[in-house]
Amino acid sequence: MVRIDYALQVDHAADLSPNPLRGPRSGSPHDRSGVWHCSLSSASTQKSWKSRLLTSRGYRLLGFENVLGRALSTADVGAPAVAGLAIHSLAPDDLDLWMEVTVDGFAHADEGPLPTENPPHDVLESIFRDMSGVTGFRRYLATVNAVAVAAASMRIDGSLAQLTGASTLPGFRRRGLQTALTLQRLADARAAGCDLVVVTTAPGSKSQENVQRRGFELLYARAILVK
Repeated sequence: MVRIDYALQVDHAADLSPNPLRGPRSGSPHDRSGVWHCSLSSASTQKSWKSRLLTSRGYRLLGFENVLGRALSTADVGAPAVAGLAIHSLAPDDLDLWMEVTVDGFAHADEGPLPTENPPHDVLESIFRDMSGVTGFRRYLATVNAVAVAAASMRIDGSLAQLTGASTLPGFRRRGLQTALTLQRLADARAAGCDLVVVTTAPGSKSQENVQRRGFELLYARAILVK
């Protein structure tokens, strides 16, 4: 099972009335492998009975995610200049290279304190291709000496921005590329009129550490259950 959020909402608590089998707002409650999935937010005031209902219907816990956020400000002016580094905002039809870097990075995830999924390339490619067609979706590519080595994306919905799809090729990690991509997206979100930005990370991951350095604070955690 691979789960990628399409929804831009602060409380993504599972709505079990009347249909408990509702997945992300992509129009389908299950992923491409036919696995039903549901997220249960700690922000929900009724999470106890909802979790019992889900497990009684055959759902099992897959893992957890943290949702972090922060307000945008005049200090969000973009990434500082770094020799050899360029951040590119891509045109809607400029997809192939971004897809290649994004999928390769996600297919070689860093080890963290909790287990992570390693879905096959074709599954990742299908997901990110679908995401690219969502309204308000923007794609970014980072190059070092004209070589594409990192990618990221963002979705804007009114005054809310969601940072998504951050990925760096293994040989170029720990060089500040994702920090630069984050700073650029924050500046672009502010320029687009957003006042709040959110991001979802694995608990205790390098991604969470990176965004917390940029002022993000934990909003809530959520459990991911699958059937």
